[in-house]
Amino acid sequence: MSAVWMFFLAVLLAQMVLVLILCLPMPSNRLRGFIVNIFETAWSRSPKLRAFVQMIACATAIMFLDSMRSIYMLDEKLDKGSTGATAELMMKLRLFHSQRNAYITGFSLFLMLVLYRFQDLISQLHQARSAVLGAKTLAENTEPAVVKKQQ
Repeated sequence: MSAVWMFFLAVLLAQMVLVLILCLPMPSNRLRGFIVNIFETAWSRSPKLRAFVQMIACATAIMFLDSMRSIYMLDEKLDKGSTGATAELMMKLRLFHSQRNAYITGFSLFLMLVLYRFQDLISQLHQARSAVLGAKTLAENTEPAVVKKQQ
């Protein structure tokens, strides 16, 4: 595997780790808020990070389209036939490599969308749970005062 594809594989593995972190059940809303805060501050305070992620997304999309083009071209060559056994095996090997690269880049593009959506959902969940906790605390604090007025 070439260095370029190793880079895309590393990006895919990093995305998998980030999605796994976001999918893990959190024992408290405070920990969830800490993780959300890390993601939001890293994304909002660093325009260089956003530009880097967008460049990687564009490069991944280009490499995905290139691997799909390569698969199409190799399929057509294999369908024509009339090649020797060694040439056919080499074309099948190249087809396997192109398919592997298409899976790596396609899944990476999919995980970019999933990661963006998970981060948004986790942020909304944190805000909703904070609002519920605030409402519960307010209700518990006002309940004794209401009981005293009734007596």
